[in-house]
Amino acid sequence: HRNLSVIACDTPATLQETLHRIDDLAIDVVALGERHFVLPESQAPRVLERLREHGQFPRLVGEPVRTVSEEEDVT
Repeated sequence: HRNLSVIACDTPATLQETLHRIDDLAIDVVALGERHFVLPESQAPRVLERLREHGQFPRLVGEPVRTVSEEEDVT
């Protein structure tokens, strides 16, 4: 899927702690299995910054895919 980011946590307990820590950011987040969650790609930097502030360093899975908007010149 485009415009989505997947973040991996070390353990299921870390996933739950992570989701709790970012709950007040009002971002649509969906748990994916026991250790991963999905969120809008545009919100990933904000979430990662919040987690790093609290000493958590989850792994962003893959590289974000940048889509070209209609306003951008692709020549």
